[in-house]
Amino acid sequence: MVFYDKVLGGLAGAMIGDAMGAATEVMTRAEISDRFGGWVTDFLPPPSDRPYSGGRSAAQITDDSSQMVCLMDAIVRHAGNITPDVGADALIDWSKDEELFRRFAGPTTRRAISKLRADVPPLLAGRAFEGPLGGVSNGAVMKIAPAGWLNPGNLQQAAYDAMTITTATHGTRIAYSAAAAVACATARACQADATVYDVVDACYEGIQIARAQMDRTVADRPAPSLERRIDLAISVALSAHSVEGAVERLGDLIGNGLHVCETVPCAIGLLVAAKGDPMAAIIGAVNMGDDSDTLACVVGSITGTLAPNRIPMNTRQQIEQANAVDLKAIVRPFTLLALERGKGVHD
Repeated sequence: MVFYDKVLGGLAGAMIGDAMGAATEVMTRAEISDRFGGWVTDFLPPPSDRPYSGGRSAAQITDDSSQMVCLMDAIVRHAGNITPDVGADALIDWSKDEELFRRFAGPTTRRAISKLRADVPPLLAGRAFEGPLGGVSNGAVMKIAPAGWLNPGNLQQAAYDAMTITTATHGTRIAYSAAAAVACATARACQADATVYDVVDACYEGIQIARAQMDRTVADRPAPSLERRIDLAISVALSAHSVEGAVERLGDLIGNGLHVCETVPCAIGLLVAAKGDPMAAIIGAVNMGDDSDTLACVVGSITGTLAPNRIPMNTRQQIEQANAVDLKAIVRPFTLLALERGKGVHD
């Protein structure tokens, strides 16, 4: 079944990227090379001095894809009826894992969870941001791929669902646009005939849909143009002679920090540079450093959906063993729900 395989590939790609990137997070590209003797191309234990993942085992996931799994579970529990409560419930469930919450909750997510636990409505919790990254961090996109998987080929609904889910944490115009972009990318990647450039076009369309759907009450925060940043990332990818070259240029020109206007353009740039190959894109993200696990999770979710047959089975099995999860058991009820909603892709 094409659709099932694509969602399975997308989730596997997200978790592989997240876990592989945990070893290089908060490092510079030069530091990665010095510490590991070159590029990281496999699961490695994060060095003990790493501020978030230090001391964890190789192939263990972090907040990025673990929140994605919680979101998929919440969507199934709510029978695909996407309201702000779906995103809120997923976050509350995720925060019950004390180690993950203590280690990995970002500033925007941590503050939103605190509000949600105090019974603040999701709409208000998602606007309780502060500081320069409040409401604009990449927590808005790291988990959002399921909004696309739920709506294969239906970009309007994928964008709307992504924005609704994002309400509980990142209630800003730029975060809504970025979440819609990634959700539309995975929605288009779900289709059997999708190409790299179809996915890129869907990403741009998601931003336009989000802009048209947002009302004036959505908070505005200082941010560069997401579309122009994506333009730049694609230009870099097309002019690079290799994924390695694209990584260097993307890191220099866009960066891979916590801002969503760095994560999404870099993910699209790597998608293009790797020609849609999941492992090439993931490994490129891992070796970009900085917020490498989030970038690798996002690009893994997109490319894994686009080309699930290019994810090695043994790599997926390593993820399942290290995290005691059965990806098929997570994906099966989710894909059945999407099909039942009348938006599934049939063979």
